[in-house]
Amino acid sequence: GNQLNLKGIDVGYTLSGTYKNETEYYDDVRFNTFFKDQLDKSNNELFQDIENRGDLGSSNVQWSTLAGGAIKTARSKIALSALHSQNGTSRAAFIRTENFEFNPSILQRDVIEYTQRSVSNILLSGKHTFGEDGGLDINWKLSPSFSRMNEPDIRQVSYETTNGEFEINRSVGANVTRTYRSLQEDNYAGKIDMAYEFKVKDGLQSKIKVGFAGVYKERDFDILNYIFPIQNRGSVLITGNPNQIFSESFILSNDSDRGLYIQGNIEPSNTYNARQQVLGVYAMHEYPISVVFKAIYGARVEKVDQYYTGRKQIVRNPETDEFYDDKVLVELNVLPSLSLIYNLLENRNEGKTMNLRGSFSQTLARPSFKEKSIAQIEDRIGGRTFIGNILLEQTNVSNFDLRWEYFLPAGQIFAVSTFYKSFEKPIELTAFDATSPSTFTPRNVGDGKLLGIELEMRKNLGVLAPELSAFSLSINTTMVHSTVEMSEQEIEGRSIALRDGELIGTTRDMVGQSPYLINAGFSYLPMDRGLEATVSYNVQGKRLAIVGIGQVPDVYEEPFHSLNLKVSKKFGSENQWKVSASASNILDDQHSKIYESYGAQNQLFELRNPERSIGISIGYTM
Repeated sequence: GNQLNLKGIDVGYTLSGTYKNETEYYDDVRFNTFFKDQLDKSNNELFQDIENRGDLGSSNVQWSTLAGGAIKTARSKIALSALHSQNGTSRAAFIRTENFEFNPSILQRDVIEYTQRSVSNILLSGKHTFGEDGGLDINWKLSPSFSRMNEPDIRQVSYETTNGEFEINRSVGANVTRTYRSLQEDNYAGKIDMAYEFKVKDGLQSKIKVGFAGVYKERDFDILNYIFPIQNRGSVLITGNPNQIFSESFILSNDSDRGLYIQGNIEPSNTYNARQQVLGVYAMHEYPISVVFKAIYGARVEKVDQYYTGRKQIVRNPETDEFYDDKVLVELNVLPSLSLIYNLLENRNEGKTMNLRGSFSQTLARPSFKEKSIAQIEDRIGGRTFIGNILLEQTNVSNFDLRWEYFLPAGQIFAVSTFYKSFEKPIELTAFDATSPSTFTPRNVGDGKLLGIELEMRKNLGVLAPELSAFSLSINTTMVHSTVEMSEQEIEGRSIALRDGELIGTTRDMVGQSPYLINAGFSYLPMDRGLEATVSYNVQGKRLAIVGIGQVPDVYEEPFHSLNLKVSKKFGSENQWKVSASASNILDDQHSKIYESYGAQNQLFELRNPERSIGISIGYTM
């Protein structure tokens, strides 16, 4: 990139590209399903329904390119950038599946997947200043984005194994399938706002900002499933090699009455179109109450309309089971905000600033297209199924924050924050029903509350001794207490499978919310050597991942202790070269999720062991 001056006009340009090829391998990946005893409530221990265990490998190739340019005059700047990012991921798994309870059997499954994703984004923006004192700014942006996902052939060959013999038996899930999935989503976003700065009493600076924003996005999603039965399967010798299935001699032909043939498996719910339109206007006023006290207040009004076209798998009532561009989400929201900032340290000559901040805001979270659908998406490797929920509503959130912050030179900071959030109808991932332990769906649950405190510090160690001025320490710690009021439906569902002596309350933890989070880093950055080294550590406390119901217990994600190291060195006449070496997961920790139930031993829901990894990279900057 570079910047040129052509007859008083600054012209800048930039061009960049990246390429990455990563390979991962797990030699003991596990996906299990457990449930509670349905008949004997005195038995607390969980029963295993399914064990999936085997090897999983993936290769991910990713590349992206970014090109941009800008023209800048004394009062205007117009910039245009284009980004394209694309990746292809190949996954292969060899899984041994054992069904224990409902359909006892042992399966050998070979799965091969390829997924290609791409995102293309164009951003055109402008900023224009008017007035002799430059007090009026107009900013505008136009940004279309185009996302594509294509899985052109998910292949699964599943054999039932009995005493070393192999068989295709659809009644126990031993079959041959090929699946084609595709997604196209177009997103068009634009905004324009006007900011006017002026002086008020005592010559203090004030600002008013008003604007308009709009977003339109549309998604087309499609899944095509094919199954491959075997005619006269008892007369066909199956070796257990998945490559045998599509060999020429194995395929049914006019000359033979036995072999493999293709059969469409139509699932109407897995094809849908969804579109959403969001229009918003907003206004903000920054007002200096005094030299050290400032208020920023405003509001945003948003109108959303979301439409859906699709049909359920079985249509019993066309009014509720078929959708033809039906409105499934209509909301008009007024979202106010208020922020108060009090400067506790008037002397800023030493590069020090101390503030006390208090704020209130109302925000919202809308369900994604995937969540607010009727699609059924199966993970062939893990054996899990996600079912959309067309009845989902948006979540309304009220936020209260209080923060003390102390800024020092060289990016140093000390800060303490406390926050409170209330959630109206939060969306959480739950078990689909009491009889489907491997099927999950998002639901609006009871209102939630969250209270937390955050401690943040970045400090140069030169204060201890001048020789340590190249070292710095950073720590960010958050402690949170969260609760969700369980709905009558959830309480009833949990009551069905209560164990003897187990009591059920009216609240539980929020999904995805850890009771604590720790980020820490230790850095070495000498000013004159082009050398940089960082050791970082991150951990989140155990958190609820999936809400159970009936015989399906809750699923929790265990803490993952991530310790990483990165060392970089610049060299060359202008430090244009940079070589980096990194080590990840030095502690060799595992990603795991577990079932938890009253009085029962915890059982494994999912396990992945990423093991330690080492990386080397080299970069050149022009």
